[in-house]
Amino acid sequence: MQKKKAWVLWLINLFLFGGFVWNISQQSVWIAKLDNQSSNFFNSLIEPSLTHFFIIIARLFTPLLVLIYTAAITEFLKKFILRCYWFDLLSGYLIMELLKVIIKRPRPANSLVHATGFSFPSAHVFEITLVIVTSHTILKSLRISERKKVIVQIILFLIWFLVALSRLYLQVHYFSDVIGGVWLAIIWGTLINLIFRK
Repeated sequence: MQKKKAWVLWLINLFLFGGFVWNISQQSVWIAKLDNQSSNFFNSLIEPSLTHFFIIIARLFTPLLVLIYTAAITEFLKKFILRCYWFDLLSGYLIMELLKVIIKRPRPANSLVHATGFSFPSAHVFEITLVIVTSHTILKSLRISERKKVIVQIILFLIWFLVALSRLYLQVHYFSDVIGGVWLAIIWGTLINLIFRK
């Protein structure tokens, strides 16, 4: 019964995300207003030292590097379930890239650094969010103390926060791109957990 309820919630979430994507593709006024307010806020914070800091964060946690970090950790730990986790991230990344190509949303014109490709959803935010969503399930299966699990989750959340902030501060994504990255990662991670995990 609980699994059935989880599937229903997942389908509702997918439907709502579809509505959000449709609003993005139609350039809805409320999305534009949300994105403009976010852009104005981050414009007011621009300072060279912050810009340098967020460039470093963005370079340390590119989607490709997150995949490489994950592959290295899974190989080091030699856990089959962790190797499946790497597949979750890779397959999710491919789904996210497909959505980018379908939507074809251009990046903000006023970005502080050069970024290529389409804007929606944010790949950086998608990948690190997917790490958090799937790691929650993975951590349950590992034989480490609860304290260590909490520490890992806190570190992942701080990385997620800095990565999301870097995308907005550097203005390489709209606020709605970041929301889309988080939302899609939750949908994909939940689907993987519903299908392959107990």
